[in-house]
Amino acid sequence: MAKKIIDTAFELADAKFKKNNFSFKELFDLIKNEPNANVDNEAFVANFYTQLLSSPDFLMIDNQRWVIKKYLTSNEIAEYSNTHYAFGNEEEVVSQKNSDVNASDIDESEEESSESDVEEKE
Repeated sequence: MAKKIIDTAFELADAKFKKNNFSFKELFDLIKNEPNANVDNEAFVANFYTQLLSSPDFLMIDNQRWVIKKYLTSNEIAEYSNTHYAFGNEEEVVSQKNSDVNASDIDESEEESSESDVEEKE
């Protein structure tokens, strides 16, 4: 059975980056010369990225930067996970606040801006 590309990516990343973080492009550049890597196929790239996101061996830490999990302590993993979770909650709170706006509030503000536009034109 052929080795999965994500397993190959892990071996290559472990040898090259060790404890250092890296970008998706840097990792992708490592695997693109592998025999089972069809880098010109968009579906391959999307599938590889999906595998990377769901891999237990890799963790996205910040701004599309990745690390190999085995080099992190459990506290570091928890910290990164909490950071992502907190960011997710912040978006949810903003979304909830935006959904609390009444349609009448929007109508009134649109009327006010329309009136001021007319005054500016005169």
